[in-house]
Amino acid sequence: METQIGGISKLALTNFRCYQSLRLSDLSQNIIVYGQNGAGKTSILEAISMLSASKGLRGADYSEVKCLDTLSDQWGVAALLDMRNDQVSIGVGNLPGTALDQKAAKINGNSANIGDIERYLWLLWLTPQIDKIFVEPLSIKRKFFDHLVNGLEPEYRTKRLMYKKLINERMKALQSSICDKTWLDAIEYKIAEASFKVTASRSSYCKAFNETSVERHFPKITLFVEEDIPTENYQEVLLKKLKESRNKDRITGITSVGSHRNNWSVNFKNKPLRAESCSTGEQKIMLISVILTTSRIYIDRRIGVPILLFDDTTAHFDSENFQLFFEEISSMGIQTWSTSVNKPSALTGFQSIFVRSGVCIQE
Repeated sequence: METQIGGISKLALTNFRCYQSLRLSDLSQNIIVYGQNGAGKTSILEAISMLSASKGLRGADYSEVKCLDTLSDQWGVAALLDMRNDQVSIGVGNLPGTALDQKAAKINGNSANIGDIERYLWLLWLTPQIDKIFVEPLSIKRKFFDHLVNGLEPEYRTKRLMYKKLINERMKALQSSICDKTWLDAIEYKIAEASFKVTASRSSYCKAFNETSVERHFPKITLFVEEDIPTENYQEVLLKKLKESRNKDRITGITSVGSHRNNWSVNFKNKPLRAESCSTGEQKIMLISVILTTSRIYIDRRIGVPILLFDDTTAHFDSENFQLFFEEISSMGIQTWSTSVNKPSALTGFQSIFVRSGVCIQE
């Protein structure tokens, strides 16, 4: 087992989902939250996922997470984070007098920008909603992939936003009754530049991924991005395609070429089939490997404590893959939280938390 990097040692929920008040302490490296459906298992993982700049693993509006069994409009999640030789307290919630749909953050008791939390803690999660990512529409697949790339390169989000803005400007120009060709040429030149930067970031992530794919128990996988433009003269070729597709794009209202059209997939190294052509069970194993391999990249290249959240990940696993999953995550050396309907047996080094109707018992 690798040396533990750190994790949440104490967790407190206030008026969050089914919990008016929940306090967990002396938390270990690998934690299993188990109980019947609807007991409140996922809400604990969701609360942890709120300790980020995102809306959490359910993507819920902040007004939706408030406990319905209380008259208070306030909700909050707080954690004591062990960071190697240091500790830091972090918390999120809505401040008194502010709207429910706004999330504020505190670090060591002081108000902070919500994005600052990710200097101390970063999260990756796998939920049942992500299980079928390989057969989802391309836009959803790409959004998931871009989230992984952004974790490796925070500036990546800015690159994508700039690219999207330029794409929208080009479309407005194409559909304008007075289209300035010089202006259109300038926009397309900037699009080619921005698209190349996005593609370069994705390629960098893929390279790091394929060099880091060292799962010990699951089959090795390779990740790749499908590009229809050669890298050596990317901008030149894309610029030409943009010019050629002007009339088509004006009619359809869709920009037909560029990095926003690229697909990504994975395959087992010893099996050339793409993920889309594999069985449901194989796709799930591939997806877990994507999360674990990306985690290893982050460990090497990011600051802060890593935490993995696995919601109902082992459902429908056979006994062999069930055991392999827990052996794999326990070898990571980082804190993991998993949910299960039943308490797994014969697992060493895992702390169990039993949940029933919003009541938690640490075992």
